[in-house]
Amino acid sequence: MTYISITILTNIFLLLSFNKIKKLIPLNDKPDKKLKIHKQNVPLLGGIFIFFNYFVLSVLSLIIETPFINFSTTREYASIFLFVSLFFLVGLFDDKYNSKPFSKILILTSISNKSISSTQYSG
Repeated sequence: MTYISITILTNIFLLLSFNKIKKLIPLNDKPDKKLKIHKQNVPLLGGIFIFFNYFVLSVLSLIIETPFINFSTTREYASIFLFVSLFFLVGLFDDKYNSKPFSKILILTSISNKSISSTQYSG
């Protein structure tokens, strides 16, 4: 089974489970009459769905031992997985608590710098 097939099946599952997931994860964007012009609460599940797809593909890559992205070392693979996971968690935290943009930029820049420096080798 190819990675595209697995992704399609994962997304069909997520879409069919959307109402259950939005009740399980009460993360909504509320209208504020300034920037947000929608009239009702909108579930903020897009990032969760994207990360879930990435997680499923990453786990399958490890099980099948055929990576969907080719990295030269396990260290690079782990570093990218950690990088994506931390970016996701920062975004999730921002959606939940509406953090200040400068704080988010500082955190994401720190994560990026650490990720880049951890994959560089001296020799």
